[in-house]
Amino acid sequence: MNETELIQLVTLAQTGDRDAFGKLVQQFEQTVFATVFRRLRNHAEAVEVTQDVFIQAMRKLPQLREPARFAGWLRRIAVRMSINRAVRRPNESSRSPEMFGSMTDNTETPLADLMKSEEAVQVRGGLEKLR
Repeated sequence: MNETELIQLVTLAQTGDRDAFGKLVQQFEQTVFATVFRRLRNHAEAVEVTQDVFIQAMRKLPQLREPARFAGWLRRIAVRMSINRAVRRPNESSRSPEMFGSMTDNTETPLADLMKSEEAVQVRGGLEKLR
């Protein structure tokens, strides 16, 4: 897509043309996904944030003053939303084994408690390997 076509699509999308915005999404979806995935390292989250980026872009598009700068503007939205998601998500490595201990049967003996704790550590380790 050349710059003239980009400016034309952005201008049409700014006036509410959904087909034009759809073409912009098709053109930039892979780039936005790559930007988001690079920061989050999680496919499902990257897909979700990519969708959120385009929703935000659609809402804010009328505020874009220079249609030729659409790609950089969209990239800034993607980076900002990726950082926000990374900051807000819980840190998997900071979860304590006690969080997983409540998922098993309550026990009364110290040996059983120790076994629960070790099992929780193994479960957490397995979950971290899946990421």
